[in-house]
Amino acid sequence: MFFPLVPVRFNKPPIIPGRPLYRDMPIVRLSIRYGNKTFPGWAHVDSMSDFVLLPDSVATTLQIDLTSAPTHVITVVGGSQVKVRFAEVTLHLRHPLGGVRWPATIAFGPTQRWIFGHFGGLEFFHFALDAVNEEMLLVPRDNLPPLP
Repeated sequence: MFFPLVPVRFNKPPIIPGRPLYRDMPIVRLSIRYGNKTFPGWAHVDSMSDFVLLPDSVATTLQIDLTSAPTHVITVVGGSQVKVRFAEVTLHLRHPLGGVRWPATIAFGPTQRWIFGHFGGLEFFHFALDAVNEEMLLVPRDNLPPLP
């Protein structure tokens, strides 16, 4: 599945003269399902992120009880440490020509962006970033877990 890169404005533009105010980023349409509730969003593909990470607000919307969920502390860019909680959900990577669904254990934490990282996400795909043609390729691997 090919996904076009999306121009995303920098929160704080670089002070280097002549540099753009945005960067083309791989962003994919992702839906999360928990019980009988589904919530769609746009996820930034990040091969440096260890986990699929979604905002706590998504867990609240889906009525996922994270009070006794397994926790972990992740280190984000810049060295800050953030506590996340995990839940088992169904992910649906959406594409105009189809899509793919799988069960995944993902993290929820104090973030605004949806992050499509390694565990629960990219570990199940061959992926390639083609910045020149402004697209990202994701191909499901044989280890993509089937739905129960």
